[in-house]
Amino acid sequence: IHQTKLAEQLGISQTHLSNAENGRVMLSLKALLKLKRIFDCTLDELVDPENYDELGKKKEKVKRYKLVRCNE
Repeated sequence: IHQTKLAEQLGISQTHLSNAENGRVMLSLKALLKLKRIFDCTLDELVDPENYDELGKKKEKVKRYKLVRCNE
């Protein structure tokens, strides 16, 4: 999808969308909800993509524990 067409669907300028993609501005909740519908994904996938794989499944976080030896 072209950035210009997506911006038009969101009701924002192409410049604003470009700035949002580059982290210079934030999109409104209204725009995020429109993106959610356009891409058929969750808001979590939009705002925190590092926690999802390429199939849209939430990645399991590996918990690491440090063992400490205690003297009795």
